[in-house]
Amino acid sequence: MSIKFYADPGSGSCRRVSAVINYLNIDVEEVFIDLLAGGGQQPDFLAINPTGMVPVLVIDDFEQGEIILSEAAAIMLYLCENYRGSKLIPNDSRMQILQWMFWGAEHFRQAPPIYFEENVVAPLIGNQVNESRLLEAERLLERHGNILNAHLKNRKFVVGDHVTLADFDLAAALSQIPRSGVPFARFEHIIAWEKNLDKSVSAWRSTGERLQQRMNAALNTN
Repeated sequence: MSIKFYADPGSGSCRRVSAVINYLNIDVEEVFIDLLAGGGQQPDFLAINPTGMVPVLVIDDFEQGEIILSEAAAIMLYLCENYRGSKLIPNDSRMQILQWMFWGAEHFRQAPPIYFEENVVAPLIGNQVNESRLLEAERLLERHGNILNAHLKNRKFVVGDHVTLADFDLAAALSQIPRSGVPFARFEHIIAWEKNLDKSVSAWRSTGERLQQRMNAALNTN
């Protein structure tokens, strides 16, 4: 079996998957898709994933043939289920982990991309910042950030006493803070939790360093 991992290391969604790959020490061939240069819209890539989004996993399974998986959460689950990742999603807390991942997709991760699009992408392409979108992002962040912040009081991890997929999935939303201006600082327990992940989980720390290097280099070039 061989695996190709189509990704841009500057993407928080790709970081979620990369953290799992690193944590489980899975051998993959990474294929760079430069999102900032429109790489996701190239015909060759659109043939793999018509949405034009990364991450994508292409698995060449000698028994099942080629398997193409998109969407970070689905890829994370596939990797855990096929590469001894039970510690990241143990059976006794599986549903709680999935609950937080689905909650993140529906609620918590809605605001940060708006801040990134308005505070980073819009100026980069010469557009005016849409203040109404930022106000909506602020409303979403306040509502859902408070929920996670309260949950993390006196907790080091989202579920249980060690890192799980829920941590990687939710913490990715904080990846662009240095440039997007998302006001996460008001949520002291969220900040403490993410700092603990960075300190205690090498797979999270290394993917974060790589993300910052990629984004700093890309934005300094433009």
